[in-house]
Amino acid sequence: MAGEVAVLRYGHRDVRDYRITSHACLVARAFGANRIVIHGKEDKSIRKSVEEIVGKWGGNFRIEFADSWKKCLEDFR
Repeated sequence: MAGEVAVLRYGHRDVRDYRITSHACLVARAFGANRIVIHGKEDKSIRKSVEEIVGKWGGNFRIEFADSWKKCLEDFR
């Protein structure tokens, strides 16, 4: 989508990186990104946190998970 700002979080590990990834989501949203794509296994707790924040504070920010970072970058083009 033209004019869309998206952030790719590469290499999320659900057990070790919860705080870093959740902060990346919050910063991306605060700086006006439309979405964050997290490379790695889907983490339902991060999805829930982000969706609760968007529900409470509004906006059109969304979170997605991708198995392949290469395909994700190709889709950005």
